[in-house]
Amino acid sequence: MLSMAMPGADPMAILAASDQFMTAKGYPAEGRLGGHSQGLDIVERPALSPLGETIRLQKNMVVSLHPTAHGKTAWGYPVNQSFLITADGPKGMTRSPNEIFVV
Repeated sequence: MLSMAMPGADPMAILAASDQFMTAKGYPAEGRLGGHSQGLDIVERPALSPLGETIRLQKNMVVSLHPTAHGKTAWGYPVNQSFLITADGPKGMTRSPNEIFVV
């Protein structure tokens, strides 16, 4: 998802690629919200939603990408990290390490 988050990107294409990856691994496709823009509110359009989206990502938008993977006994969800969409691609806005923490 992150590698596709460029200015002009179609959120539905990003979500479709994520769904294809997840289903190939045996996980269900995203059923709620795989990511969204952030601004005056924490969740704004454009959104990566199975309900559809017509607004494309633009330079200087802030987005949060948070796909989920779940099975019968476990649920995986990344801590939301915000990214600034730049001409060169998304830039992380936090200093936290981008790694998996098991609790």
